[in-house]
Amino acid sequence: MKLIFLNRRVYDTIVSRYLLGSIVATLVDWGVFHFFTDYLDFSYPWALLISMGVGSIVSFSCNKLFAFRCHSKRVKTQFLISIVVVISAFLLSLLLMAIMVEFFHFKLFISRVLTTLIVFVWNFLLNRYLTFCKRFFS
Repeated sequence: MKLIFLNRRVYDTIVSRYLLGSIVATLVDWGVFHFFTDYLDFSYPWALLISMGVGSIVSFSCNKLFAFRCHSKRVKTQFLISIVVVISAFLLSLLLMAIMVEFFHFKLFISRVLTTLIVFVWNFLLNRYLTFCKRFFS
């Protein structure tokens, strides 16, 4: 099935590169989250805020340079849009984590994994069609 304005080959390439960049950003995010919750005894909302902040910088760099190969010079504008995407992803993650941990009593790590999978799709769509959209930033 074709996605809007993309043929299958281009779509597969972008998704593959996005997935690789996301793995790197996720490992950084999870590492920081683990460090703050397990070693510094931060509550998960604060650890989530810090880890997603660090992971989002890594993610922006990977997405701009590698996944979407966006060569726009309007980096500040793109970064500001990416901050809005990160804030929306943080709020979605916080809501999902609260539901899973507080109501369903999932373990913290399982909740984090499930949340990451859901937010991955959310972030891809927003980054593809807003942050690095070639119609806006070519």
